[in-house]
Amino acid sequence: MMRILTVEDEPIAREGIIRLLHEIVPDAQISSFESSEAALNEVKNKAYDIAFLDICMKDVNGLDFAVLLKHYNPQVRIVFTTGYSQYAADAYALHADGYIVKPVTKQKLLSEMKHLKGTVVQPEEPAAGKAGSTGPVRNKPSFRIQAFGNFEVFINEIPAHFRYNLTKEMFAYLIDRRGALCTNGELISILWEDASYNRTSYLKNLKSDLKEVLETAGCGDILVRQKGSIGVLPQKISCDYYDFMLGKESAVKSFRGEYMAQYSWGENTLSFLNRMAGKNAGH
Repeated sequence: MMRILTVEDEPIAREGIIRLLHEIVPDAQISSFESSEAALNEVKNKAYDIAFLDICMKDVNGLDFAVLLKHYNPQVRIVFTTGYSQYAADAYALHADGYIVKPVTKQKLLSEMKHLKGTVVQPEEPAAGKAGSTGPVRNKPSFRIQAFGNFEVFINEIPAHFRYNLTKEMFAYLIDRRGALCTNGELISILWEDASYNRTSYLKNLKSDLKEVLETAGCGDILVRQKGSIGVLPQKISCDYYDFMLGKESAVKSFRGEYMAQYSWGENTLSFLNRMAGKNAGH
């Protein structure tokens, strides 16, 4: 069953979205909240397929809440609903899946749901603690990712070695996407300027290389693989970029205006980070 989350602090707008969603997807389970704070307690323990989030709210705004939501539920598809078009750039910098300018109508919701059709992955519930193993305990290698400055992957504080240079760039792009599943076509367009011939077999080699490196580091479980697409689980990854988005002081202080500097496609995220850093400095 599809699970849908809505967060909207205006009662009339909230009731309208719920009514329209029931008409469009009558079998869906819909949870609705009037504040980000109330919704956050829910998403820590329950996963959702799609979230419709207002941006301008009295407590935590929808953009900041989306960061937290993605942390707990990386596969959720996020559609922002707002009365202001000027937030679109920030929304898409967060890799939003849709943006509806109010009023929210049935036609607008239908359009977004058609766009999302086929991309929604049924979520897994947060894993409960498992009974301890009776076998010997082995120390897991330390694993962290540096996105500020040049992108780098460290295993036991030593830069990881990839068989192909493009494996590293592919992994960097997956980290940048923060849990969103990336299709083969999307990755090919990012990694190769010239897509005049089929790169699928080469991409398969890159994925195998990445899987081997991560499994050697004892963290192969950070990858999510679906047919024709791949992503990561941010909540299982130590990364300065992710910590920054969660507002951790050490990461905020470590940002010096550089992000994945060797990859030009990172400029959109860098622009967003610079705006966030400016807001933090103003507080």
